[in-house]
Amino acid sequence: MVNNKRKNTSSIIIVAVVLLVLIVIVVASIMTKCGGSSDSTNNTNATTDATAGMQIIGSISATDENGNTISSNENSENNPSLNANGSSQTNSGNNSGSNSNNNSSDTNNNGSNNQNANNNSNNSSTKVCNVDGNKYNVGDTVTCTFKLKSPETLVNYQGYISYDSKYLKVTKAILGKPASSGGIINYKNVKNQIVFNGSNITTGFDYTKGGTLITVTYEVVAGGSTKTAFNWQVARGFSSNKVYVNDGKADSGLVITKDYS
Repeated sequence: MVNNKRKNTSSIIIVAVVLLVLIVIVVASIMTKCGGSSDSTNNTNATTDATAGMQIIGSISATDENGNTISSNENSENNPSLNANGSSQTNSGNNSGSNSNNNSSDTNNNGSNNQNANNNSNNSSTKVCNVDGNKYNVGDTVTCTFKLKSPETLVNYQGYISYDSKYLKVTKAILGKPASSGGIINYKNVKNQIVFNGSNITTGFDYTKGGTLITVTYEVVAGGSTKTAFNWQVARGFSSNKVYVNDGKADSGLVITKDYS
């Protein structure tokens, strides 16, 4: 009886120890799983937080200096690095406009050059003045010498030289010798004329061998064509008292020539 009781007690203790070991193993297993689950959960949460952070950062919109939100499309359009095609098209459009303006400018310049060429051509023709068959440029100084040869010595003379002040301006007019002895000339107080006369009852004016009667200096003031003319009014012989001018017409013996230089 006593042995049976001891055996029963030993069996119970063994069973209890086995159960205790099983309980410890189960508890340890449960704790291990819980620990792993916690780490996995933490890793998952960390990944989720990182992804959420990236999404939040990516969702932040740019703002201008006034705090207004700029959409991604606007940024793309305004940022050349985000919209290379748009930038290229814009530059192409600007270049086309610039080329068009340059072409227009060239056309205007060509028109201006053509107009200047026409003006120069017109000016070149109007800057030349034909004076008694001699061509001069506007601004030129022209000297005309009137020479006289008479059949005898003259006791007096009178006349005038006509010209067109539209083309010519008289800057100087003088009598030659012997006409200057007892003679006068005037071109400042008359228009389009140079008047002159002289009288010498002592020796008269000997042009029997020819000589200079008047020298006139003109300035050419306009282009075109013009003529000057020598006009007699009075001429009488010293010895014969012959009248060599009648009604503005000179005797064939009085010869006037004019030379330009």
